[in-house]
Amino acid sequence: MGALERGDSERALAIYTDSIQPSVTAGIPINVISDTASFLWRLQAYGHTTPAGLWEAVATYSEEYFQKPGFTFADVHMALIAAAVRDWAAVEQRVDVVDGLDQSRNPDGRASRASDLPGWLVFR
Repeated sequence: MGALERGDSERALAIYTDSIQPSVTAGIPINVISDTASFLWRLQAYGHTTPAGLWEAVATYSEEYFQKPGFTFADVHMALIAAAVRDWAAVEQRVDVVDGLDQSRNPDGRASRASDLPGWLVFR
C-alpha cells in the first residue's frame, strides 16, 4: 500500500504479484481475501488500471471461503470482489445480510443500508 500511496502503481503491482496475490501468498484465507480486495479496490479508486484477470483470480480463490454470509468483515470484502466481477446477485446477498445484522443491532431504524456506503458503489 505504501508504494500505491506514493503514486508508484508499477511498484505496488510488482509487490502484489510477488507476495500478495492468491496464487503466491501463504496467508490465511481471511487475510488473502481482505488484502487482495483492499489493494485492488484502492488501485482502482486511485485511478489506476487493474490488469486483466486480477479480480477474476481473487474471485476464483474466494469461491472456497466465506460462502455463508454473516461474518461482516469477510462479507464486506467478498461483496467488493463480487462487485468487481459484476456478480450483482452475490453483492445483493451480502448487502442484505449486513443490513439484517445492522437492523438487529439498531432496531430503531437509525442505521442506513450498507449499500448506501460509497465503497459499495465504486463498481456500479
